[in-house]
Amino acid sequence: MPWRLRALAELGGLDLLEGGDTGRLVAARRLAEECGMLGLAVGLDLQIAVDTFGGDGPVSALGPARRCAERSTRLRLSGPATHAGIFVARGLFWAGEVQASYALFDELARMAPHPTYVGSSRAAIGGFAAWLAHDPRGAVDGLGACVAELRESAVTNPAPVWGEWALLATVVDPEDPRPLAELRNADVLVQASNRAAVHYAEAVLARRDGRTDVAADLIARGDAALGRRVHSRLLLRCLMLGADDAPEPLLREVIAHAEPRGEVQLTRWCRDRLRRAGRPVPRPNRDAVAVPERLRAHGVTGRELEVLRLVARGWSNADVAAHLHLSVRTVETHVSNLLAKTGATDRSGLSAHLDL
Repeated sequence: MPWRLRALAELGGLDLLEGGDTGRLVAARRLAEECGMLGLAVGLDLQIAVDTFGGDGPVSALGPARRCAERSTRLRLSGPATHAGIFVARGLFWAGEVQASYALFDELARMAPHPTYVGSSRAAIGGFAAWLAHDPRGAVDGLGACVAELRESAVTNPAPVWGEWALLATVVDPEDPRPLAELRNADVLVQASNRAAVHYAEAVLARRDGRTDVAADLIARGDAALGRRVHSRLLLRCLMLGADDAPEPLLREVIAHAEPRGEVQLTRWCRDRLRRAGRPVPRPNRDAVAVPERLRAHGVTGRELEVLRLVARGWSNADVAAHLHLSVRTVETHVSNLLAKTGATDRSGLSAHLDL
């Protein structure tokens, strides 16, 4: 049994690097729990959170990352607890809860046994904050600071930030070949996101030289390298854009993927890009779920109805947040709004307003 478990875990890790699904990781985690190998189960939980990060986005990864952090803390596994905490902090940032994200990074820096990954991840968030503020040069500096810290690590971490930095650096200064050359020659290409970033950066250079057919082929190769990692693909494609670029189909695709998953920062960036270019901006999709008339009369929105249905089942705010790809604070706000709109005095009273 242990050998089967180890094989599943190793194969699942390869699936993760290649952009595949998490089937073997989930099977390995289940088997680890059955065998009482809780430390291994925690490590697998973290890998599943990483896959969620690349597939659905950092906000969607909040739920599994929080669960991993809580379990690791109970087992006194400081390493996994720190790494899971980093994913929580990153998810909070992209959910728009910036101060909460920075506060958690500060806490992790005080507690982490090895602060390199905390510091580098915090630097990456600073870089993305600049990018979201339409300051690409500041973003290159921030992501570059992250990569500089990872270079100093004794163990190579093939985090996607290597590719994100090299790609954005190529966009900002295509005459400087060093970032892309470093990425091409680094052993971080074991990570599918970094391999895709090489193709995308080469596409940027091909476009600059007027080789549009070559650029289109390189983009297709980058997309293929990412497999089912939709969020990673869309983020990298956004990083490819020049200062004045606002391709409506891409930005609309990003909004359609990111908005229902609570990706506040990325959705806002795409809307701002469209608005600056004078393009039509999609209306916020707040009512994708049909609301019964009796609840609509109370002002209940589609998203609030989704929350109400799960709360009525007895789910906690954390479980609702993980299921709907929202932050816990957002769910708390929805529950408070539901209590105010329906007049219910507590969570159990909300069930009376819903036909289960």
